[in-house]
Amino acid sequence: MNQFKHIHTRAHTDLMRIGPQRWAVACSSVRRYQMMTSNIAEYVNSCLKHARQMPITVLIEFIIDMFQRWFHDRYEEVVKVTTPLNPWVASKCKRVAIEFCVDYYKTTILVEGYSGSIRPVGYPSEWDIPLHVKQIVVLPPPWKGQAGNPRRRRIPSTSERS
Repeated sequence: MNQFKHIHTRAHTDLMRIGPQRWAVACSSVRRYQMMTSNIAEYVNSCLKHARQMPITVLIEFIIDMFQRWFHDRYEEVVKVTTPLNPWVASKCKRVAIEFCVDYYKTTILVEGYSGSIRPVGYPSEWDIPLHVKQIVVLPPPWKGQAGNPRRRRIPSTSERS
């Protein structure tokens, strides 16, 4: 911390004002099992290994760019999938993917759906509505809003509470 104090005096004073129990794992009052990392955290940490040496603004831009690339790549993969079953799973089952499709994805069902005649409903002014149906009044469901003003501050997590 002394090296950090000499390099960034203002940041050091801010961190000391907040208190080490809020930002240092060694001083944390939270039990260790809550602090364990998951595989995704370890993966992100390994991706950011070299980027951590950059200034904070560049690091944040790097993280944003990295996540955007990840989500875009996965989105592109998902768009190519035409069946409800994952292609990897279908290859493991050694079956044709069409076997796992819901019937309404099949062309035979589509053709059967349009085989009959389709009658247009016409304009609402031309409809012949019975009198007992016209007299029915349909109201929106009763709704009562939440009492009080909306919350302006977020609820702190269990690890942030003192």
